[in-house]
Amino acid sequence: RYGVIIAAFAVSGVNSCAPYVCMFLVSFESHASEGSRQASLYYKITAFLWITTAMLTSIITPFVETLKTESDSLVPAMYSIFITEMFVGPATQLLDIYGNFQKHILAPRAKSQSLMSSYFQGTIYNLSERYTNITNILFLTFYYAILFPAGFFFASATLGIVYWTDKYCILRVWKPAPAIGNHVANMSRIYFFSTALIFYAVMSSYGFASFPFDNACGGTDPIPDAYIGSFAAERGSGGTADIELTADHKVYRHCNQDMLQYEPTAFPPLPSKQIDPWMTRGQEKFMWIYAYTVLVIAATVIGIILKRSFEIVRSMFVSPFKGHIKTCESKKFDADMGAY
Repeated sequence: RYGVIIAAFAVSGVNSCAPYVCMFLVSFESHASEGSRQASLYYKITAFLWITTAMLTSIITPFVETLKTESDSLVPAMYSIFITEMFVGPATQLLDIYGNFQKHILAPRAKSQSLMSSYFQGTIYNLSERYTNITNILFLTFYYAILFPAGFFFASATLGIVYWTDKYCILRVWKPAPAIGNHVANMSRIYFFSTALIFYAVMSSYGFASFPFDNACGGTDPIPDAYIGSFAAERGSGGTADIELTADHKVYRHCNQDMLQYEPTAFPPLPSKQIDPWMTRGQEKFMWIYAYTVLVIAATVIGIILKRSFEIVRSMFVSPFKGHIKTCESKKFDADMGAY
């Protein structure tokens, strides 16, 4: 209703508020270290951002509006979301509104030197939030890779801007963070990057299978004589359009090309699972190969995740340390040997 630009800013605003909500939830948890706390905060924020940024956009967009260029379609929405992710977040970090408020408003009015000095320590940041921004950009790119391949170029530019912005803020703006360890890095590498790869493979297969995203299946029946001629059709947005039909035109009927909506869900999206055939011959040949390839990729990645998870759980009960005992041969000493 309000256009993709307003929707993109709304998504960016919700994403900015998500870390504070997640930090409130984490405050009720008990963690043995700061690294464990950051890891818990990381997966909460990441799950929230993945849903609001990528999944929710595809859910609220009508299927037939996927490849159109109107303002309420998916492709313009992707442009707007990537642009806001590229500039809004880094600009907010560089402005450092709360930090400048402390330095220029609160510090001059402080009643003691120690209190004034505390306002110049810098803004507190969370490493989990920084990882979340990177993971969210990658997931958004992978989720719409087939429908919006330009997202790879946007993601490359966005990650470059995020890198230099974070580097500047860590060195010049933010307060030094405590020692955290590798909890967040391990969780990101093992679970979230692997999960993003699975979504990349699965969603690309459904994107290929659902092409051309118009829910129109061609038939072999001829056009009835009553429909042959010139007509003035009323547009849904107002006005009229002149239409001329001849006997050479093809008859189309409505069909459901969204295989994600099938009950049960068609996975992998094989051509044999079409309710009303719409795929071309070349598309069907490609999908037979690609669908099984996606199945192998998903099974392999899930197997790696389960193996790593089993190793982590096993380490809680079985110590990985193995001691090495080195035996020494007994030496014979001469009884007549002199000594000090």
